[in-house]
Parts: sequence; structure tokens; C-alpha cells
Amino acid sequence: MSKAQDIVDDMLSEAYDEHVKAHERVQKWDKAHDTYRKLHTLKHKSMGLFRELGRSIGYERALARVGLTREDVSHPIYGAQIGSIDNYKKTRPVKVCQAQYCGAGRKPQTGEACRECGGPLTTVQMPWSFTDLHRNFARHMLGVETNDGRRVWFDEPLPPQPELDPEPEAPAGPPKPVSPADIEQQRRLGKWWT
Repeated sequence: MSKAQDIVDDMLSEAYDEHVKAHERVQKWDKAHDTYRKLHTLKHKSMGLFRELGRSIGYERALARVGLTREDVSHPIYGAQIGSIDNYKKTRPVKVCQAQYCGAGRKPQTGEACRECGGPLTTVQMPWSFTDLHRNFARHMLGVETNDGRRVWFDEPLPPQPELDPEPEAPAGPPKPVSPADIEQQRRLGKWWT
């Protein structure tokens, strides 16, 4: 009877060990998931702070360019606030077709050739339209009103999110062989490393 009891005890202890190990694995991944959630929340919070910092820096930079400080400003002026009486005279560079009878007229286009007549596009300064300001630049800050009632316009609209230049991409793949020995080794071995 003791031999059978020993076998049963060994089987139970193995099953118990497996159960404990499985429970420990579950706890390990639960802890990892909790840590991920905490880090994810902190990452989003830090990204929000960086966005706010970027807006603040952009605002201070635009104020410095027009010669003002925060103390001089009564309130900002956004694109959605611009009305027909505001006399917003800033212009922007756009590409338009210069052909006299082109169907595209003086509408802004992209590319190098007109999509209607195929003629070349030239860059001209065009005033901002009311529709552009209210639709595409509604949340962009265009200027400020000072404490003495003046309206001061920025040189270019200040976006609600900071605009970053894209980072240059790293060259893809291994460097190409340059010496004759490297070329010979590549020919002999093949491109097994890529």
C-alpha cells in the first residue's frame, strides 16, 4: 500500500507544482500588464505636457517676433473669430495657373502642371479667404489683441499642435561593400546576412 501511496503523492505533488508554476506565470503577466497600463497612462500624460509646452513655446516665439510679451496681450485671436470687418490682410504663397482662359481660374493647386489645361503653375501671393480661415484654420491663432485695443497679426498662423520637422531616416540595410576584397567575399558567400 505504501508504494501506491508514494506514487499518488508524487503525482499530486507534481500536479501541485505545475499548478503553482502556472499561477506564478499568471501573476507575473498580470503584474506586467498592470505596469504597462501605468506606463501607458504616464506616457500619454507626458505627451500632453509636451504638446502644451510646444504650444507655449510657439506662442511666446510668435509674440517675440511681433515685439510683445504676455503682459501686453488682452486675448488671442483665432481663425474662427475672424469676421468680415476684421480686415485680415495677410497673404500666403499658392500655385495657380496663369493661362488666361483656363477653367481652373485662380484656384490654388498642387504639383507643377495645371490639372485643367496642363500649363505651368506659378507661385503668387493670395489673401486668405474667409472660408479657409473658418474651415481649415479655425483653431490656428492668427494674432492677439493688446490691452490698449490694437490688433497685432502674426506673420504666419500658429497651429494648435506644434509642427515638427520629420527626422531623417536611417539608411536601410547593411552598407554596400567598397573594397575589392569585400566584393569578392560577397560574391563568394552570397548575401546571407540580409
